Amino acid sequence: MSTEVDQKIERLLNLMIDESLDAIILATRRNLSWITGGGEFFVNMASERGIAIAVITKEERLIFTSNNEAPRLLDEENIEKYGFTLRSIDWYLGSPLEMALKYIKDKGLKRIGSDIELAYENVRLIEEKLTNLRINLTKYEIERYRAIGKECANILRRVCYEIRRGITEQEISGMLHSEFYSRGIRLPVVLIAADDRAFKYRHPIPKGKKLNKYAIISIVAEKYGLHVALTRSVSIGKPSEEVIRKHNSVSRIMAIMMTNTRPGVKSGEIIRKAIEAYKNEGYPNEWKLHHQGGWIGYMPREKKVLPDTEDRIGKWQALAWNPTISGVKSEDTIIVEEKDIVNITEDPKWPTLEIEVNGKIVRRPEILLI
Repeated sequence: MSTEVDQKIERLLNLMIDESLDAIILATRRNLSWITGGGEFFVNMASERGIAIAVITKEERLIFTSNNEAPRLLDEENIEKYGFTLRSIDWYLGSPLEMALKYIKDKGLKRIGSDIELAYENVRLIEEKLTNLRINLTKYEIERYRAIGKECANILRRVCYEIRRGITEQEISGMLHSEFYSRGIRLPVVLIAADDRAFKYRHPIPKGKKLNKYAIISIVAEKYGLHVALTRSVSIGKPSEEVIRKHNSVSRIMAIMMTNTRPGVKSGEIIRKAIEAYKNEGYPNEWKLHHQGGWIGYMPREKKVLPDTEDRIGKWQALAWNPTISGVKSEDTIIVEEKDIVNITEDPKWPTLEIEVNGKIVRRPEILLI
């Protein structure tokens, strides 16, 4: 039976045929993680470049890296188990990329696809093609995704229950980082808005603002290269009528987006239905103030969806919609199955709203009262 990596190599080989390529270079963290079944190929988390270069040809699958990285990759990332040949270079003699390009030249490979721009003859950027491969999840990725989504929702709930008046946004961020990182989950995105900042900013990076009553917490969490996005809101005592009204509205918009996410549907159609829902809720221009989400996977958003996007929703893809109205936001990560969707970041222990859309009940997070 073929492994996850075998299936992905087959996709790359088919891409090479379609694009008339002799080899494919993968240099980014996202693609190295994808092609190795969730491997961790980074040291500097601020860089999208990995610590290795993968080269896939019709006959070989290779990993090029420096001598200081090779032992860990062999011991912990299972690259030989998945059929990769590791080649290392002493760190003071050159880079993994230089070694990979020399290999390509020595082999006489002329037509190369790459996930990064390279000033090298006959190299084409094919990242858009690779994105379309990544968003179609294998059964192995779906299994990991379900576990990650459940764990992230649980951790976020536990932290939210610890929030008290007077705590700063940065202190909440510190609590989140402690809880997530101690479980091997990274947080590439943490957005926290207390009180008036929730109404001012769509991307409120945590500041020293002290919480008085109300806060929105949005995170993107990552493990095995896979990202999940979710947002939760908390209030110390009953929130204002404005917040309740807006929260109910954005939850209904999200419910409409979720129920319209089905295999074969044009993704732009979902955004157009959301725009109509914004209008029906009395907020006709709010959709213009922030993107509405899209495909998620080895990036916080693999592809954002616009009203005129033609790409269709496919089976076994992950999406994260995130409608917003000033002061409120609704966001979770879903996986599209054969005929329906599964919300992998739904938390049965979080208070919920039940919203009916076309005869179907959709559960959305309520504002947590603490």
